[in-house]
Amino acid sequence: MVILICVLIIAVIVDITSYRIPNMCITVGILAGLVRAFSLGGIKAVLGAVGLVFIVFSIGYPFWLMRGIGAGDVKLLMVIACYLPKEELKLCVVAAILMAGALAVIKMLLYRESRERLWYLLCYLRKLIWCQTADTYVVNRRDKRCVIRLSVPMLCSVLLIAGGIL
Repeated sequence: MVILICVLIIAVIVDITSYRIPNMCITVGILAGLVRAFSLGGIKAVLGAVGLVFIVFSIGYPFWLMRGIGAGDVKLLMVIACYLPKEELKLCVVAAILMAGALAVIKMLLYRESRERLWYLLCYLRKLIWCQTADTYVVNRRDKRCVIRLSVPMLCSVLLIAGGIL
């Protein structure tokens, strides 16, 4: 679990400074997670971890395609899936989403651009529902402060699970 936390800390630092999560960080995290799984439960544990990684990818990839989540966030969830059993992984994801939602509300209160994006999204959805036509949904990302990074909530939820709080 120490390696997972170190990988997440590095990912958070790089994400905050450059809005990217390095693939090397992801690769090290996944390989270390699979080695850990093998040492704890042999090939059966490795296959279980790979299965969870595939499930996380299968669920996260469409959200990335819709630009609802970043590719680095999906990859970090895949790393976490190598370390946590299914039930703890579910807890981790739910806790991270709830924390990200709370951050989004705070950012909407603090930054005008966040409120403008929400209004644009609501108007887009209204038109989609009432007129049953969809325009190209365009988000103008002028202000990087409004971006919600999931790396920080993921780190916090892993720390909560490691500490026995979740």
